[in-house]
Amino acid sequence: MTDFHRPTSAKYRLYRTFAGFLTALMLLFQHQSISQNNSPASQFGPVQLQSYKVSGSFGELRSNHFHSGIDLKTNEQTGLPVLAAAAGYISRVKVSNIGYGKALYITHPDGIVTVYAHLEDFAMPQILDTVAAIQYQKQENETELFFTTPLFQVNSGQIIGWSGNSGGSEGPHLHFETRHQVSEMPFDPALIGYSYQDTIHPSFRNLVIYTPGPGNGTFMAERNLIPTDTSNSNQIISTTIEVSSNYFVGFEAFDRAGSEPNLLGIKEYRLFTNDILTFEYKIDSFLFDQSRLINSLIDYPFWADSSRRILLCQTLPGNVLPFIKTTPNPNTPPTKGKIKHRLEIKDAKGNTSELNFEVVIRENAKPIMHLKNMRIQKPGQSDRIVGNKAELVVTDKSLTEEIALQVIELNIDTIGFISPVIEIASPGSFAVIQPMKLTIKPAKKTTIPADKWTIARLDSSGSIKYIGGKMNSDLSITGNIRTPGKFVIIADTVAPVLMDAISERVVRFGGMEKVRILIETKGDFSGISTYSCVLDEKWIPASSNPGGTKFEIITSIPESPRSHELKVVVKDACGNEASKIYQLFY
Repeated sequence: MTDFHRPTSAKYRLYRTFAGFLTALMLLFQHQSISQNNSPASQFGPVQLQSYKVSGSFGELRSNHFHSGIDLKTNEQTGLPVLAAAAGYISRVKVSNIGYGKALYITHPDGIVTVYAHLEDFAMPQILDTVAAIQYQKQENETELFFTTPLFQVNSGQIIGWSGNSGGSEGPHLHFETRHQVSEMPFDPALIGYSYQDTIHPSFRNLVIYTPGPGNGTFMAERNLIPTDTSNSNQIISTTIEVSSNYFVGFEAFDRAGSEPNLLGIKEYRLFTNDILTFEYKIDSFLFDQSRLINSLIDYPFWADSSRRILLCQTLPGNVLPFIKTTPNPNTPPTKGKIKHRLEIKDAKGNTSELNFEVVIRENAKPIMHLKNMRIQKPGQSDRIVGNKAELVVTDKSLTEEIALQVIELNIDTIGFISPVIEIASPGSFAVIQPMKLTIKPAKKTTIPADKWTIARLDSSGSIKYIGGKMNSDLSITGNIRTPGKFVIIADTVAPVLMDAISERVVRFGGMEKVRILIETKGDFSGISTYSCVLDEKWIPASSNPGGTKFEIITSIPESPRSHELKVVVKDACGNEASKIYQLFY
């Protein structure tokens, strides 16, 4: 193991104690051979977590993506030691203001890669020096490095970083992943024996019976939400439920591990119809480019309106997830008599809950709704809707089910609007996997330079939100959209505003004292796109939160306190630039 300077500060003693704790409880693999389905054999054994707290499970449904790892709580602190799961070498290092933030990737001899994300910083001096050298050379705050040879080797249990809250993290934790080296597919760490304590059964919250919409899916569907007993892992709904002849089933459920309030995901679920398995979902691994397809697995219109996720026991036409299995005709049950259903849900530890219910086809079924005066869009088909001042392109990979759209040009004469307001109208919400492309042409002459123009969205509350877009040769702008709504071309000519800087001494990881400089910006419409910091006439790396509203610089303490000059330059997405010079003393 690499030797580190070990000062005797109280904070370092805390780190050392916690490192020993983590060594026993976290990320240490035993050498056992455990085979995996559709994956190379692994020599990794179980991760010794014991009672360690998990706040996010593999495959859990997040906003527009599957969770690709496991989130480990760090007691709401940053700066705790992160240890290598097993021997290997650092194969990738990433520093980003979004996503995984600061992240390390370790390639192990058996073809497995472990990932450690949202770090506060790296612990190995060689990594710190290499990253800094590239940042200074390119004068870029964000960087990504790949190493195909074992230049930076690590031992099992070696301190490789410090836990943090960087990138898109919403609270201090360690995001831990296991991936296959060749395919780069993330897979459930439980497949190689990763273990954490969980004896709690998942809970049903609602059974949902659907009367399909005009496209036989969730778009404009009717929903019958039937509350269930969240404390009962084996329950029966005693009342027979009346359904339409083409009904399908969904459910709302959650899982917990221990006494933590965090709600975890459902690993596996199955629907039986008259004791025949008709739908099965089980997530062990996935491709990252499949991640947005979670919106074809859930009732997206319901989620868009309520922020609650209903899992479907129905395969929508645009759902091509490979880990879903259905019978050839899952929605053709008998039309007479009672139909018996059983729903089973399972968490990552195998804890299972069951819900039994019966339905009967109602005799006087409602007629199927038909959409009038709207353009029908079907999954797997592309379409182009052309108007006078707008064009909407729906790709063959945009939709998960049949929906209806209209493109309406509204002549709203408002100061600041450079184009008509273009409304993408639909009678219901719908999921978009691959963005639709909206092109808007200007309608007014303006002296504002075209490089300041952008597409914006008008919310129902009256607020205007930045969308962006690419300028075309005819001065029209094309932007990506994923929801219906009202859109318009406006100009952003207002530069960001830099607030005062604060400098302070802080004790960093391992007890080292540093100077931290913090700078905030006022909200900018199009958002900060680039920033640069020059300290005492030398460029210096800085980090930012995802919105670019806060910047942090970590620098060494000089031998004696003195004055320092810091120049900060920021630019937003529409090219508006602001700069400020700060006089600091430390």
